[in-house]
Amino acid sequence: MFPPRLFLVYCIQLVLAWLLTMLGWRLLKLRELPRTWAGVLLWTLVVLQAVFFWATYMADHYNFLNGAVDMATISQSLWNIMRGNTPFETILGTHALRVHFSLLWYAVAQIFRLWPSIAWLVLMSTLSVALTAVVLQALAREILHSEWLALAIGISYLLNPYLQLAQMAAGHADSFDTVFMALSLWALWKRRMGWFWISMLIALTGKEDVGLYYLALGIAMVCKPGCCFQPLAPEEHEVRRDTGRPGVIQGLAVALAGGTWSLLAYTVLMPAFGPDTQNLISRFGGLGDGGSAGLAKNILMHPWLLLTTVCQGEKVFSIFYLLSQSAFSIFASGWALLPLGFSIWLKSITNYVGMYNFWDHYSLHIMPFLYFCTLVGLKKWMEKPIFASWRQRLAGQEKAFPLWLAFFLIVLTLLINLERGQTPFSRKFSWSRYALTDHARIGHRMLQQIPPGVSVAAQEHLAPHLSFRREIYAITSQQYWRPGEKPWYLPEYAVFDLKGARRLPFADKILGTADYFYATPAYIVAAEEDGWVIFKKTGLASPAGVQTGEGRP
Repeated sequence: MFPPRLFLVYCIQLVLAWLLTMLGWRLLKLRELPRTWAGVLLWTLVVLQAVFFWATYMADHYNFLNGAVDMATISQSLWNIMRGNTPFETILGTHALRVHFSLLWYAVAQIFRLWPSIAWLVLMSTLSVALTAVVLQALAREILHSEWLALAIGISYLLNPYLQLAQMAAGHADSFDTVFMALSLWALWKRRMGWFWISMLIALTGKEDVGLYYLALGIAMVCKPGCCFQPLAPEEHEVRRDTGRPGVIQGLAVALAGGTWSLLAYTVLMPAFGPDTQNLISRFGGLGDGGSAGLAKNILMHPWLLLTTVCQGEKVFSIFYLLSQSAFSIFASGWALLPLGFSIWLKSITNYVGMYNFWDHYSLHIMPFLYFCTLVGLKKWMEKPIFASWRQRLAGQEKAFPLWLAFFLIVLTLLINLERGQTPFSRKFSWSRYALTDHARIGHRMLQQIPPGVSVAAQEHLAPHLSFRREIYAITSQQYWRPGEKPWYLPEYAVFDLKGARRLPFADKILGTADYFYATPAYIVAAEEDGWVIFKKTGLASPAGVQTGEGRP
């Protein structure tokens, strides 16, 4: 349902930001910001943002508040790669490259060797996401020629509520390749095609769907050559009279490379590593009937199903609020908007709430294109003759208008963050989450009793703490057994946080799984305290038909 209250809140924020900007402009009398100071300030904010969200994630992690099956599978894969093992994810029962074709993990695993820890993985993730702000500042400087506006864009990115929520889902491949996607857009605008191809190829190794974004970018370059390039100076036009042709050729190459990579990943490379245990196509609901081929067919042959899937109130508002963080993106040319529009459309055809609400790591790939369109839109808007007299009246002088506009964007970003953000000055923030509870302290002491290397079944939010081993299984609300039933594995140990489980949705299913381990003679209670219980396998033979060590049979 479309939430009108939030729409009203945003409109109030918009008016308040304008009033505060008018007042601040008269009081502060801003001048152009030196480039050195702008760079130092943004780098400081980048480090603070990365460390803050690292600390926030780790606080939840140590308090066992992250239901992070994804973190368990990722850290297990990196641990296996680091040790030269096959990155088989026992939680999902398949090869890591079947879940996501992320060759970038092999490079990340080499850095992971420095400190094999969840904390190090999260820090690498949050820092990679935050560093994208530096690239966007450099891109803004080239497009808008204003240090204040470039700084405002960097701050707007760091304080984007969707980005902050994605930071809370740290560790995914999206976190590492977003900065390379932004670098490729910077290189494209600067016409440095060598750096563009290097950045693009690295980004493609991050995830299988990245090629689709470059497919849309290439189509935009073909349809309107030069829409993604910095305009040539008059003297350069004399040397390069056919400026349109390189854009067409390069656009075709970009579209072909991106589309081919994603097509190969989805149809050839990923299936080569095993069955699709996740069934990612199921996230597209009725559109996904028939697998990947069925998805493409349904999009083309059933327009009404496509329309009703996209045009849902909650999705429409999510898109509106995403664009409202960078409202000037609507002023970009139609073809420059194509990659952004395709990115949003790709998310909106799914029924998976984490993707179309943009509050998870799925929003990270959209951010570089969102801010690129914002910068192009601002440039076009500021150059329109119709606004010349208005700019003169509003700012007092023509050259001061970019400074006024930057101040307005910063104020608006702060107000939006006050309502929806995750930072200390946000309304929903609480310092209490950083205190380690007594229950969590007992849990960490209990987990240390589980020997390294043994196979373990763990409740979902405990799995990341035990993932550095060949066999780790997550007990979730979708995988449980009542007394008398047989699980599909018999690990050597099983661990539950029954006290914490009672606060979770579907607690009865988690507790029902614990009842199985209590009731079966195949296990004994090895330790129990404050709702924590560790089961240890006895010397009894495994029941017939139950497999161990190979994932799902």
